[in-house]
Amino acid sequence: MKATKIITSEEQQVIDLLPKSSIAQIARIIRRDWRGIHYSAEPYLQAMGTLDNIGQCYYRDSGMDIVLRFLCNASSYRGNIARAVKKELNKRAKACG
Repeated sequence: MKATKIITSEEQQVIDLLPKSSIAQIARIIRRDWRGIHYSAEPYLQAMGTLDNIGQCYYRDSGMDIVLRFLCNASSYRGNIARAVKKELNKRAKACG
């Protein structure tokens, strides 16, 4: 049986903001929450900080590619907010492509 994850009221407030947040706002949430950002996720997180939505481009890379690459390199990002962020980014990627 899975252990129940207890979510604090502060975490719930952040999680509730995710569906209405831009990609750049989500990147800021990740930066505040993820201590010791993995070096392989950093360039994608930096690029995400410039995007309003997943349909935009960052130089020659699509926003969807950037988000998916971030997700591939964010396996060490854990916790309640991390789970919610990854779920939201995956949902947006699926809706876009």
